[in-house]
Amino acid sequence: MGLIHVLKWALVGVLAASAAMSARATTVTYDLNFVSGTTWQYEFSVSNNTLSGDIEELTIYFDLSAFTNLLAVAAPADWDPIVVQPDTNLPQDGFFDWAALAGGVVP
Repeated sequence: MGLIHVLKWALVGVLAASAAMSARATTVTYDLNFVSGTTWQYEFSVSNNTLSGDIEELTIYFDLSAFTNLLAVAAPADWDPIVVQPDTNLPQDGFFDWAALAGGVVP
């Protein structure tokens, strides 16, 4: 291999490593509370500790084979929740989607 070929691949490796180091996920945590029978309540918290801009939308998916009858019982006043049920006819996982009406989750 020529020197230029080796340098080109070394540069590709450095760029790939630096891209991987800058990739981070926002923290989403939850508390799981038993309600009754087969009913459970998840309480989600979102921390914007890795992004430089506001989080203005959040979607959390629920496995088609494990969840039914999803219901949003509460949301912050300035967020609009949408609930889509798991659908075995499609098949499609269910999800909650929250959109900020103003602002969002700031860094």
